[in-house]
Amino acid sequence: MTVPFPRLVWLLTLGGLFAGGRLGFSVTAADHFVVVGSGGVPSMQEASILDMAEFWTEKFRRAYSDSQLSVLFGAGNQPGKKPYYADVRVKRETKEPDGYVLEHEGLEPGRLRFNQVATPAALKSVLGYNLLRPGQVWLFTHGHGAPNRDLPELAPDRYRDNRLLLWPAGDAVELTEPAPFTVPELRRLLTAPERSADFVFLITSCYSGGFHQAVVAETNGRPTILRGAAGFSAAHADMFSSGCTTTPDLWNLTYVGQFSRKVMVDHSRQKGGRITLTEAHRAAVLELPEWSIELPLATSDYFLELWAKTLFSADPAHRALWGSRLDEAQAAFATAWRTPTDGDSPAWREHRRWVEQVIAHTPDMAHPRRREALTDPASARVMLEELNQRRTAAARLVEHSKEFVSEARPALLGAWNQALPQLVVDLPRSKAPTDELAWEPEVAAAEAANPHPLRWSDELFDRHSHLAVADPKRFAALTRWLARRDNLRDDWIAAVQARKTNTAPETVVAVSEWVKRTGQWKQAEAVARKAEIAWANFRRVVVYRDVSAAWLTLERLGQTAALDDLAELHRLESLRLPPRGRK
Repeated sequence: MTVPFPRLVWLLTLGGLFAGGRLGFSVTAADHFVVVGSGGVPSMQEASILDMAEFWTEKFRRAYSDSQLSVLFGAGNQPGKKPYYADVRVKRETKEPDGYVLEHEGLEPGRLRFNQVATPAALKSVLGYNLLRPGQVWLFTHGHGAPNRDLPELAPDRYRDNRLLLWPAGDAVELTEPAPFTVPELRRLLTAPERSADFVFLITSCYSGGFHQAVVAETNGRPTILRGAAGFSAAHADMFSSGCTTTPDLWNLTYVGQFSRKVMVDHSRQKGGRITLTEAHRAAVLELPEWSIELPLATSDYFLELWAKTLFSADPAHRALWGSRLDEAQAAFATAWRTPTDGDSPAWREHRRWVEQVIAHTPDMAHPRRREALTDPASARVMLEELNQRRTAAARLVEHSKEFVSEARPALLGAWNQALPQLVVDLPRSKAPTDELAWEPEVAAAEAANPHPLRWSDELFDRHSHLAVADPKRFAALTRWLARRDNLRDDWIAAVQARKTNTAPETVVAVSEWVKRTGQWKQAEAVARKAEIAWANFRRVVVYRDVSAAWLTLERLGQTAALDDLAELHRLESLRLPPRGRK
């Protein structure tokens, strides 16, 4: 069959328009966006993780075709289909007939269209397939992370193989242990011989800085990189991040909220208004609240931090790396610390101006001794160790206080278990329905078996999460009873303290001891939190100063191979998101 030429042109044009997945859309077919949101188990699958995943997913769907987007969220729940698990932990309020409002938590399905189960296998499959195609692969993931749990807490390599905590595979009814996706697994994907795509990531979990190790390694003491990969993390490899809560309140308080909004909201404007990933990263750091302990890093920061460490390490490989120029390099590094504007390249000067802005925006730097310590890298390290020792001592005090609380707990539990039946009888009927009370034997057993109340509540939550779908009324009764029971206990403790109830003398002693020790614990936690913030703020400043000083040192000593690697990292970190398609 022959087709008239004008009609043939029309058909070819129409086919081209639809090839991108959306009428009027034109963008590189190999650009692919991967959104991951997973806490690993229901009790860690907070509403803020969903909020961030929905934000990214919505923005990407508006800008690009569905074929360019992969969404991996929780257990893969989809609207219109019965979910296997409810996978979002949210705060709820139940208003009862007498007007009493009970605050508790529950699980809801994920609400994301066409999402896959966020298992390690699914993530490896999506990345592995798309990394084989020319173009760019963008990974945006928010959730929980952990160090290498297979090693002791103080092991030197504990933060070498960090992991994202994703959803476990299989048909297990009780979900109590997440499945890890590790740094070595990502590196294997990036070092595959067939890889063609550039890879850009934003990973904002705790310990997410460890994922820079998938791109940067040390070869005979020399920091080296994989070409075509770089990204950003909300935390250093050995630090926590922020942003996982049962309410979506992360936008103004966390790195992930600020970074995402600056990149994605600006991207929704005119093409000329788009900002680079580096610009978003730097702006987000400047917006961190004064109490933040986050230490966001670009891969280039991690690369330069390793170079800074080579100047102070006793490792023979590091000393051999500089050879006879070690003294010269150390002197250049110290000079770069003291001189904030005397730089060679415009890019370095821009970076150093930003570092000085970070210092100016860090409240703890107003402390005279800490400000003075910034005049010299050796002095800064002495101050950092001093702050670290204070932090460690405060953390030990917290652990000691926890032990005191645990010692007082058996007596309190004994008295509480005797008082609880009467407290239940005294409740208005609307506040203690039968379906809630049916959970009491299991709740009491879990409480007795585990001295940490938050932990046993989470264990019950995970163990019975399947009921959120299979028997939602029964699961809601469990979560209401956990909350109601906490309220009853707190009110009972207050009443015993105030002598508003006829209580045996030994019960008064048990409650008083519990309250006293709990107060000491809270005071210790406040001291520890203050010490943690002081250490984290100063460390953030030291790391960024190290980064800029190492950069200038490499320039001054003509380390061309290292500068080439740095330029490659900056190339990817300075990307903008691809242009939006026309509507």
